[in-house]
Amino acid sequence: MATAERLMISKEKKVCVNCKYFVQHYIYDKRFNNDFSPCNDGHCVKPRLKNRKPKNKACEHFEWNQEMT
Repeated sequence: MATAERLMISKEKKVCVNCKYFVQHYIYDKRFNNDFSPCNDGHCVKPRLKNRKPKNKACEHFEWNQEMT
């Protein structure tokens, strides 16, 4: 399941989680299948490293993440 779907965010919304420069952070969750789950945090790598939340409004560097389509 895609991160946007797990966080209940539409793939058509222009928000950080749908940007190719957004790197999602994960947590290890022993309670649910000993798997990694996306948390409400991440960072952007363009033009420099900065903290972002998946639902933040997209900045001027936004480009659609082609892997999600």
